[in-house]
Amino acid sequence: MRVPERIRALASLLPEGCRCAADIGTDHGLLPILALKEGRAERCIACDLREGPLAAARRNAAAAGVSDRVDFRLADGLAGLSPGEADCIVIAGMGGETVAGILERGREAALTAGKLILSPQSQLSLVRRWLSDNGFRIAREDLLTEEGKTYLLLCAEPGEERLSEVQAAFGPRLLERRDGLLRGILKSKRDRLARILEKMPQESRRRADVLAEAALVREGLDAWSAGPKKTDENGPRPFDVM
Repeated sequence: MRVPERIRALASLLPEGCRCAADIGTDHGLLPILALKEGRAERCIACDLREGPLAAARRNAAAAGVSDRVDFRLADGLAGLSPGEADCIVIAGMGGETVAGILERGREAALTAGKLILSPQSQLSLVRRWLSDNGFRIAREDLLTEEGKTYLLLCAEPGEERLSEVQAAFGPRLLERRDGLLRGILKSKRDRLARILEKMPQESRRRADVLAEAALVREGLDAWSAGPKKTDENGPRPFDVM
């Protein structure tokens, strides 16, 4: 069974000695299977909203010989978890609005987890804002490239952290360590928005929104430049996949 590198990267972020990891939106159960086979968790809870993927996860876990250590639950988001049941919660492969909604609806279960591992695919600022507003600190952020796509992997732990608009948009840990891949993304956005503005009529109703977005990107580049430590833009990164 081929396991995508982003799933391997997510599993690698599980804390040492993880008692119970809950994978929300488990799909085919690849992350719980990998976590158990590599000894990264003692047991796992695999939750999915749909019976089809959950049935596939059951078959895959049986084939891998780990069924006895996985609880399979048909549930919407965190509704299948009791508070404190999982000491690590993984939510990946969904839009940021969906991830933030899952966390909000399952607030009690989220707040009693020792770590949240999140990989939203859009609207990243919504997720970072939810964490900041609900007593979590972003402990780690990494960007992973796989098959031409870029993914954010984020670890959050209980703690106080207030985020600026720029930090919420582009990531406090990515900015402060001057992540090379983030800089490339920001420069591409800056250039794309400049081309849009060049062609956009002055009277366009969208012009103010594009100008505001361009200003935020420029702030992001300024914040990146002010970061304390620079990574090698062309060198190996923790989760880069060639």
